[in-house]
Amino acid sequence: MSLWEKASLQVDLDSLRADFNSIRNRFPPHMVSRGYGGWSVTSSTGSYTDGWLIPGVTLVDNVKPDMSVEDYQKFQKVSGLPKRVIEYNKPTEICTPGLLKLIDSWKELGLNPCRVRFGVMKPKWAVEWHQDAPDSIYSVRLHVAIETSPEAVLESKTEKVHIPADGSVWFLQVNRPHRASNPGLTERVHLIANIFDTKEVSLNHRFTGWGSRA
Repeated sequence: MSLWEKASLQVDLDSLRADFNSIRNRFPPHMVSRGYGGWSVTSSTGSYTDGWLIPGVTLVDNVKPDMSVEDYQKFQKVSGLPKRVIEYNKPTEICTPGLLKLIDSWKELGLNPCRVRFGVMKPKWAVEWHQDAPDSIYSVRLHVAIETSPEAVLESKTEKVHIPADGSVWFLQVNRPHRASNPGLTERVHLIANIFDTKEVSLNHRFTGWGSRA
């Protein structure tokens, strides 16, 4: 099964881009590496710097396909994301009325968005191969491209996809190996949200149960 799926959803990209530009002009991004970081729209504390890995901590070699739930929980406690992902649901100081309306519309659809954030990837940067959770734990995100270039792609072990900045919404399964790269000359900015598709909005990324941890 493909890790990604184009949703039957659309956002007002002009409004989303205007909200993002107003945020970028007032708040510096919280960088977790030299080439990647961003701004939390919802977090566990209400701060836009909450909900990110601690700089220097990576998922590579730390999250393994068959690791136990207990080991995964131990890693989360030291990673900068010690709480359950559903607890990253408080609007932060950058959450504009337009962003709140968008999040509420996803809630009404049964997608249960949390840990909503703008992620920025610098030009000529790539994220190493990794997975965000063990195979046994449901882990799906929404991606909406705000700024991008044709060279920016998401990759699985068998395929790759470019998410265009056209208001389209994409599901991405992140409990399998994947990586992102931006070999272009401009920043790649995506709006990203962890979701739980409880109303079968997607075809292939439906929430099948909380499992041991969510």
